[in-house]
Formats: sequence, C-alpha cells, structure tokens
Amino acid sequence: MKRVWKFNIGVTTALIIRMPKGAQILTVQNQYGQASLWALVDPNEAHELRRIEVYETGEEITDGMGSNLVYISTVKFGGGDLVYHFFERIGI
Repeated sequence: MKRVWKFNIGVTTALIIRMPKGAQILTVQNQYGQASLWALVDPNEAHELRRIEVYETGEEITDGMGSNLVYISTVKFGGGDLVYHFFERIGI
C-alpha cells in the first residue's frame, strides 16, 4: 500500500535523501519557511539514495544542459525575494 511521505530538506546546493526504492517525487514546497519534499512511496520497499540539487534563478546548472536532471518544482521564500529550483539528478 502506497503512502505520501514528507521529507524536510531545507535549501542547500545538493543533498542526498534516503527514501523507499521507486518513490515518486511529487513536489517541493515552502512549508513554515522550510523546504519540504513530498513523495509517493511504498513503505515496504528497501531504501535507496536520491540526489536533489537546488539552483537559484540565473545560476549556472552544472553538467552541460542538465541532461541528467529532472525538474521537480520551483519554490519561493521571503515573499518571493528568494526563488529556488529543485531538480533530481538521475544516476548518482
């Protein structure tokens, strides 16, 4: 049986999240001033590591055109003064 889990991730350049294998990342949103990621997971699956990268608007994205990046969400903080774009890097 699948469930939606929340992961409090914050805003850093790159982070590794441990989640059930095959989890479907749904979104990242600002909740109470903190970046949180929601994913549809099967809690009975073994865990795997997933790499999330965060870029500010206008910031250079590493790895060429970002061919190994999958867009997740754009999140505003500080009344929209800070805008971050969240991606998952495939094949870490």
